[in-house]
Amino acid sequence: MFSKGEFDKKIQGIFKAFDQDGNGGIDWKEHLVFISAGISGLCKLVSLPLPRYDEILGYAYSSFKIIPHNKNDM
Repeated sequence: MFSKGEFDKKIQGIFKAFDQDGNGGIDWKEHLVFISAGISGLCKLVSLPLPRYDEILGYAYSSFKIIPHNKNDM
C-alpha cells in the first residue's frame, strides 16, 4: 500500500492475495486469515501484544457482516 503505483491496482493485488480459491469473492475463512494477518502485523509494527484469538474472531465477524464479499459489489 505504501509503494508507488495506482491505488486501485494495489487493492486488486491485495484482494487476489486473499481470494485463495480464486472465485472472485472473500469467504469467511479467507476474511479471517486477512484480519488475523493484519492485526498480527500491526501489533508487531507498534510493539503491542496480540489480542486473544476470540477477540480476533469477534473483529473478523463484525467486519465480515458489513463488507461486500464479491469484487463486483465494490
